[in-house]
Amino acid sequence: PNHSDLAQSYNNIGLVYYNMGEYSKALSSHERSLEIKKIALPPNHPDLAKSYNNIGMVYDNMGECSPML
Repeated sequence: PNHSDLAQSYNNIGLVYYNMGEYSKALSSHERSLEIKKIALPPNHPDLAKSYNNIGMVYDNMGECSPML
């Protein structure tokens, strides 16, 4: 249940939902992916950054992201 391949599957599902405009479902899938990656991967693994980026993209498209200063 905490294998990195499962995290990648959740990530892919999140991307599909994102492309369909189903942002709440995309966010849920990306957050689940991140939870698994935090368990399965070392804390400095680049896949964690990809998950944070995907979550940020969803929030941005939902209009819930403030511009960086």
